Amino acid sequence: MIDFLSFSILFVSFLHVVTDRHSREEVIHLSLSEYWFFFYALGYSLDRSASIFEHGWHVFAMGLTTPLDILSVPIYVSAFVLRVRSVSLADSALSDRAYAILSCAACLLFPR
Repeated sequence: MIDFLSFSILFVSFLHVVTDRHSREEVIHLSLSEYWFFFYALGYSLDRSASIFEHGWHVFAMGLTTPLDILSVPIYVSAFVLRVRSVSLADSALSDRAYAILSCAACLLFPR
């Protein structure tokens, strides 16, 4: 139940960030929902990594959604890095690329 609730919060936060991006004209600042999502995604990813180290890869890999969780970590990290860089440079093209990378996570989140 806790795992389902944790994923649900991540999923709703992801949807909010993606829809919030389309409702704003310029994305030159990180919004509160982006701060929350990237912070929560980092915590979710660290929890998954800690589970691997605690139980071992063989036990953790028996789960059906494990590859989806592991593959989403580089997507979150690269989207965050590009998004912070786009804000620091005020580059809208780089910001669009960050959101494009983040939208790739939808292919991993929706099937889960």
